Amino acid sequence: MGILAEAVASDSASPDLSSFKARRQWLLETVVANPGQYARIPFYTAQACFLAGKMDEGRSIANTALAALPHARVRQVEMFELWPALHCFMRWRSYIDPASETILRDLLCHTTYYKDARTSNLSTLAKVIRYLGSVAWGEEAFAPVAAYRPNDPSAEKALFAHLLHVCQDGFGEYASWPYFKYNLMPMLSLANLARDPEMKRRAHMAFEAGLAQCVSTWLKGVWGLATGRSYPDLLTMEPWGSVATLWVYFGGLVTPRISAEAMMPVVMEYDLNPLLEHAATDRNQAYTARSHFWDPVQISYVNRSYVLFSEAQFIARPRNFGQSYPYGVMWLEPDVSRNNFLWLTVPANDNPPGQLNAVSVSHPHGTIAEAQANIQHEDALLYVCDTAKANFKYALCFVPGGWQAIVDEAEKTNRVFIHYASVLIAVTASQSFAWDRNAGIKAAAPKPKAGDSEFRIEGSRFAVALETARPADFAGATPEERLKAFKQALDERSKLELEDKGTLKASYTARTGKTISRVFGGEAIIDGQPVDPAQWPILDSPWIKQPSHEANLSITDGKRTRVYDFTLWRVTEG
Repeated sequence: MGILAEAVASDSASPDLSSFKARRQWLLETVVANPGQYARIPFYTAQACFLAGKMDEGRSIANTALAALPHARVRQVEMFELWPALHCFMRWRSYIDPASETILRDLLCHTTYYKDARTSNLSTLAKVIRYLGSVAWGEEAFAPVAAYRPNDPSAEKALFAHLLHVCQDGFGEYASWPYFKYNLMPMLSLANLARDPEMKRRAHMAFEAGLAQCVSTWLKGVWGLATGRSYPDLLTMEPWGSVATLWVYFGGLVTPRISAEAMMPVVMEYDLNPLLEHAATDRNQAYTARSHFWDPVQISYVNRSYVLFSEAQFIARPRNFGQSYPYGVMWLEPDVSRNNFLWLTVPANDNPPGQLNAVSVSHPHGTIAEAQANIQHEDALLYVCDTAKANFKYALCFVPGGWQAIVDEAEKTNRVFIHYASVLIAVTASQSFAWDRNAGIKAAAPKPKAGDSEFRIEGSRFAVALETARPADFAGATPEERLKAFKQALDERSKLELEDKGTLKASYTARTGKTISRVFGGEAIIDGQPVDPAQWPILDSPWIKQPSHEANLSITDGKRTRVYDFTLWRVTEG
């Protein structure tokens, strides 16, 4: 039955959250101890009660929630609720009243939304719901208007194609806090509930491939990866959305609030692959994780207490990401009264609500890819900016409060140095700029935290570099002394150069002597070697390898290796 029903809640104020099993158990016990408190997520709460052996409570919650489902044609967004409803019904069918089943069956068998879903998350849910509905009631139960496609009414063909696509090219809305979970977790639902052994096996492989796309950029609750679609732009370490889901699997410094996202791994059957767990938690050494989902090539430098991450565009077409947070640095900051993400971008939006190009809760600053070219190598990130096509003729840098020391030479040497608890950051521009730390935030989606600040680097053609380090790597008894040592190393050995003769090209030499350069709209070079996006791996880190779209995926802990063959759809381990 999964989690043992006889488990009892702990009286400890600090529960054991050291393993996936322990975190799952804690969530289960917390919910079943007071299920009425979690009525807002009824189908997850009902399943938790079933898992804990509280069958009467589970039956009451599930049937009440099913009876409350809409009785007319639903909107697409209601798939977020219909998917857990169907999962709950199929797994615990013997406890569902016939009248409640009829409501769910009639609703799913007569709706027309399956073929209309457009966003990645809704399209995934539409295929999974339609297919599992045919498993639950048979294809004959569905009205013709509820066909996914005329030649694929149950979406079976579409699902097999989708499973191959996400394994070879990456899941949609990758690293999206609001939406990635709705791309990933339906694969586990499919693996749990499909009857066709081939569909079950491929769905299980796709689910683990999706986790493999996350683990190398996971750092104790920080998810340092450039997103396909995400918001808001002000983040703390408190897990929410897809991060809460990943927290249950891999753990982190801050415990999430109990939510549907956190409960998804609790109510679905899956024993965490120890190789994936190792890849998500071994952080003894700094390393680079690379990926290539869709067009951009992505880099995350994971250095034990922080992650510097970005993506570099090499395809010349507009990529105005209004619904995506920019690139920069995230670090370990367990105090959720502080944000833990410093970012810099030529923004897509930077006006208060009510104005053109305004920031809203659902559409934060975003990034104008046409106005900037990026390249990163390990702990240094270079931006080359041309704001001619941008609405805002500057780069915007958001600086969270909570710093321990600052050296501001923005108007003198074009540099700012900042010491946080877990990271040192230097911002270097090719021109001077001003930073008024008391000016507040001009346009923020959520409410800024105490001390949050921002500055803008004005101009039409300029370059900016971020360089990072761990505080522990610099001697000093105080933050001021460590930051002084960091600054001295950069003043002596780092250099930003901008060449604007026909082409716009910048180079940055880090304190280590490593050099990165980028031509706006052109090539990128790392230590003298041109970056070839055609040779960029789908996934690459010390533990995860997938060299190309057609290649096998391998996961290792240095002793064992697990290989996923997406041509023969088999897994081998040795």
